[in-house]
Amino acid sequence: RYISAVRTLRAEMNIPYKTNINLILQGTNRATQERLATWQPLLKTLGRISDIQTTATEIPKEVAQFVVDETTAIIPLAGIIDLSAEKKRLQSDIQKLQKNSEKVQSKLQSADFISRAPQDVVDETRDQLRVLNEDIEKLSSALKRISS
Repeated sequence: RYISAVRTLRAEMNIPYKTNINLILQGTNRATQERLATWQPLLKTLGRISDIQTTATEIPKEVAQFVVDETTAIIPLAGIIDLSAEKKRLQSDIQKLQKNSEKVQSKLQSADFISRAPQDVVDETRDQLRVLNEDIEKLSSALKRISS
């Protein structure tokens, strides 16, 4: 689950694949620490992680965080990506998705569209709206992570 979460975060934050990152884990219990000791080499390789710390006295600024079970995972972003450019990109992408979402929403609110379109087209349009809203939520979450 950590590998999936790290890879997802890397994709959302546009962290270059070849760039190794550091990972700070807070709140790990004994079982998690034992699993980490066993699987750390694989986690480092698949997640492109250079260092894993299980305790941190001070959390650096400009980080991305995610939670897996009881553990809060923290990835410092300073020096890895241009945070101001990434914020602008995320804001722009969110605005584009919101405009598309509004268009699809207005189409679905049209009684004429609902009555004339085949049911599979209406269902496909509803799915399109759901996907757009999920993408907006993901990008908003990514923006919130780097803005805090």
